[in-house]
Amino acid sequence: MTAQSLSDQIDGLIIDASGKYATQLIIVQTKLYNDLSTILRFVDLDDNGYIKQNAGNRAILKEAQNQFDKSIQSSIYQSALEQHLQIIPAIDDLNNSYFESISSAFKPNRVFIKQLQTSALETVNSLVLQDGLAAQVKIPLSNILNQNINTGGSFSGMLEQVKTFIKGNEEVQGKLLSYSRNIVSDTLFQYARAYQNSVTNDLGLVWFRYIGGIIDKSRDFCRDRNGGYFIQGEIESWADLDWVGKNNLTTKSSIFILLGGYSCRHQLIPVSEVIVPKEDINRAKELGFIN
Repeated sequence: MTAQSLSDQIDGLIIDASGKYATQLIIVQTKLYNDLSTILRFVDLDDNGYIKQNAGNRAILKEAQNQFDKSIQSSIYQSALEQHLQIIPAIDDLNNSYFESISSAFKPNRVFIKQLQTSALETVNSLVLQDGLAAQVKIPLSNILNQNINTGGSFSGMLEQVKTFIKGNEEVQGKLLSYSRNIVSDTLFQYARAYQNSVTNDLGLVWFRYIGGIIDKSRDFCRDRNGGYFIQGEIESWADLDWVGKNNLTTKSSIFILLGGYSCRHQLIPVSEVIVPKEDINRAKELGFIN
């Protein structure tokens, strides 16, 4: 298996699963919006369609705010997430096949793989099911409801805000879809990179190929490096650069995992020096990364 083949297969695996996940999240968003609309239709309005400020409407506000958890828990949200994460063993198999093809010394570290899987699942649970979900979706939605009902806003305006936030429109995705899908996709790509990076020290690999699909939203940082071969020291030096989309947690060590930053689909595939083009080796020497 080549580095390009590994990258293509992992990219295809994650993107395909992400597409299926998105379809299920749209169902969840629709359920949430319908559940809230059922509650909000009882809001008391004046003759001009503005929300009256009274105890009854404040009770409806509280009921609507409490509905978020009920709607999420009674939806397919968690099962959709669990189904999406089932591709992790397939990512492991692809990485194993690649390293077995380039080095007879490679032996999968089952303990490390298990630890890496546990870490990835903990990240997703925190960001997509627990604190992150509340901070990014539940609380902002509650604020929209609170601001409109407690200030006597336009009912039609509030409903449009709620609909756009939850379901999105032609210009933006629903908040749950955009947030959850991006977090899970990033976590899976970072998982694949973490596994790949962990093997480099064991096999004594210091050269990498920067590979991934170029899309309309690809940042210049990735476009400039895509397809190229780079030595470890050169990659570490990128952490001192600034670029659009850079993860603020990027360091000389974490760049191998975070790479181009948020929503980056590229990978740094470790490769044997024997396949590195002579001009890339010479460039590394000129830059002082090879004595």
